[in-house]
Amino acid sequence: MEEQRFDDLVRLIGGKTSRRQVLKALLATTVGAAFLRIDPGTALASNNACAQFCIAVFGGDTVAQSQCAAAGAHHMGLCYTCGPNSPGGGVSASDICCDRNTSGFCSSYSDASCCGSDQICLSGTCVSASTCDNPGNCYTGFSNCETNPNCFCFTTTEGTGVCGCNTYCSQAPTCSSTADCPSGTFCITGNGCTGCSGSGGVCVSACNDVCALASPSILAPGAASRLTAAQVPA
Repeated sequence: MEEQRFDDLVRLIGGKTSRRQVLKALLATTVGAAFLRIDPGTALASNNACAQFCIAVFGGDTVAQSQCAAAGAHHMGLCYTCGPNSPGGGVSASDICCDRNTSGFCSSYSDASCCGSDQICLSGTCVSASTCDNPGNCYTGFSNCETNPNCFCFTTTEGTGVCGCNTYCSQAPTCSSTADCPSGTFCITGNGCTGCSGSGGVCVSACNDVCALASPSILAPGAASRLTAAQVPA
């Protein structure tokens, strides 16, 4: 097929042919060769994977979903940095870091991203997990981290050290792994809320400038002891 196009091009150039006709022939040959190099089946599967990923992240028939799919069709964007066509296969739709709407979908394409291995998603933004080299527990004690006096080095259920906000036990959801916790938080074990047990943990937020223990007046009923994650039970 390419030999035929080449022969046609030679005849055009050799005969009395306008410049416009030659340029059109060159363009057709170039475009045809480009299509020959692309496996239609591979391209279709790749685009379909991106389309499904974009719907899962942004919902169907949304502006953000259309932007995501359009970028994916050009081998660009979120699908190729975080999704199924990224190196390693990317992350699941639920692990995309973004501001989510009431339906649980990411509301903005431009703000959606996937966090690095040393980051967590906090309020829709990837932030440093501030890994602690000296994670603590009830027995070894907890050391402060960052510049906020209410931030301590905790040990996650995955065995890593992280800098998290101290939290009243009555306000900390229980968990067995960080995957059980809301976005922007991680599961810590060996803490005051679980009686130093290593079999489970509670979800605490990553340290930030506004970490603070709630006022006792707004604590949940029955929380008179006001135990915190970084406090050994009496």
